[in-house]
Amino acid sequence: MITMPILALFLAAAPAAARVPDPAECVTPYEPERSINCYTAIINSFSDDTPPDHKALMYRYRALLYVNGDMPEKALSDYTKAIELDIGSPKGPNARARLVCERAGMHRKLGNDRKAFADYRVCAAAGNSWAEEGIGDMLMRRGDLSGAINHFTRAIDLGQHYGYVYRKRGEAYRLAGENGKASADAEKAVELDPADSEALYLRAKTRLNSGNARGALKDLAQLEKLTGANNEYASYRGVANYLLGNRSAAEKFFGDVLGAGDYSKETGLNLACYWWGIKRDAAKAREMLEKYGPPKGAPAALGALAECLKGLL
Repeated sequence: MITMPILALFLAAAPAAARVPDPAECVTPYEPERSINCYTAIINSFSDDTPPDHKALMYRYRALLYVNGDMPEKALSDYTKAIELDIGSPKGPNARARLVCERAGMHRKLGNDRKAFADYRVCAAAGNSWAEEGIGDMLMRRGDLSGAINHFTRAIDLGQHYGYVYRKRGEAYRLAGENGKASADAEKAVELDPADSEALYLRAKTRLNSGNARGALKDLAQLEKLTGANNEYASYRGVANYLLGNRSAAEKFFGDVLGAGDYSKETGLNLACYWWGIKRDAAKAREMLEKYGPPKGAPAALGALAECLKGLL
């Protein structure tokens, strides 16, 4: 028989059960590692009696921290666990669709487009606007501009009234040679998010394509203040100045670009304007066109370049 003093010593030596944090304690801004450890402690405390939707929520919260910490493999694992747990939860199919959609983003980040598409299709079927945007992104990367435009439009119709969605659709319209629609989306994107440099860049290009070279130069100058100068911006400034008849300014901007050698697709295309419009060198201009484009649907998709390349195309 254990006497009272010995029992007291035994109880004192027994390890105390670790306290399970309250989820509210895991919200620690600027301390992501502490937050991850907090959710991990909760997850490790799960029992058969823990409600599945609560388990799913904790996995999702930790997944979001992994996403922000650029740990896509860990985020993918947690999203998968959350999805498996959330099947049949009282939160309904749209809650599961949200999780599937977030997991699709991790598949994309890890380069698994097939699985990303499959996940996006699941959440799109539930009316998820983020899925429509994601599908649009992937189709655009594949060069399916019509499909991308359709899905970006669905995202907007479902409530994605954000500048960057209009900007993405506008870029698809621009590449498809539909400059009027591209211009409208660019204006909307800048209106909704004036700080979006990509939206400002799109507006500069659509202004140039619609004959507003001065407006394009204004946007390009503002863009350089926001993000700094680069060869692609300079090449567009060269085209704009050429169209305005400012030959010396055009040559200066094109000259800044020529020494770089390794051109982006758009920079290379713009240099065709230099070689034909200014130098009247058909061979060099055609070399640029063959190497860097023109996009499908030329000359409409060439926009302002079609004017510069008159007599060559």
